[in-house]
Amino acid sequence: MDEMRFKEICETKIKFNQSTTKIGMMKEKTLHLVIKEYFGDGGLVEHKIKNYHVDVFKNGKVIEIQTGNFDKLRKKLDVLLKEYQVMIVYPIAYMKWVSYINPNTGEISKKRLSPKRGNIYDCFKELYKIKFYLDNPNLSLCLLLIDMYEYKLLNGYSEDKRKGASKVERYPCSLKSEIYFNSTIDYLKFLPLTLPKRFTTKDYASHCKIRLKNAQLGLHLIHYLKIIERVDKIGNLIVYQISDKYSQDSLLLNNYVS
Repeated sequence: MDEMRFKEICETKIKFNQSTTKIGMMKEKTLHLVIKEYFGDGGLVEHKIKNYHVDVFKNGKVIEIQTGNFDKLRKKLDVLLKEYQVMIVYPIAYMKWVSYINPNTGEISKKRLSPKRGNIYDCFKELYKIKFYLDNPNLSLCLLLIDMYEYKLLNGYSEDKRKGASKVERYPCSLKSEIYFNSTIDYLKFLPLTLPKRFTTKDYASHCKIRLKNAQLGLHLIHYLKIIERVDKIGNLIVYQISDKYSQDSLLLNNYVS
């Protein structure tokens, strides 16, 4: 991880974008542009392979930066994974300062720090869309925890227009952590060391400090990868534990920013 280089790229791209276009008017969003340059050093950027354009092709590996909509990756993965290693890079807002843009006047509100902190569990919704690809040995994942400024259009459904407001741009400012998932065993990083040996979805949600719905998605994925197994049921709650194959490895794979 190179925090200084990432910050320099952020400052350069944001300064250029702000001097040439209005916020949110760039065809390629700033967050995607910054990450592409960060990973693209020494590689081919916007390279064409098998009728698909890939963000970066470097050392024989395809690097795809995906800020959302993982379902749109499926057809590309169907083709590329047959012959190439593919790494999906997914940015997650760690600390976030939010500003709102008045659609009528263009006025931008003062930045306010969101109380929410991003974590690695924020990727579950997107990973679920490519669940059947996660155990492919040619697929890897990189999660980036990034501090960023987020701009929203003041067009929401609440009285103050903020709830449901449309995101128009995200400016990254610093890189906090890179977490890599290069094989199935790395998905143990999604299981906190504080979890009891046997646990339910409620336990998992509590220890990860995430919503129950997100915890259900996460355990569904981890169970699909056979990292955990169902061992009991208490009422309507399924009880899980780490599969014997992975139980000794769980202590080694939890070094990340949460």
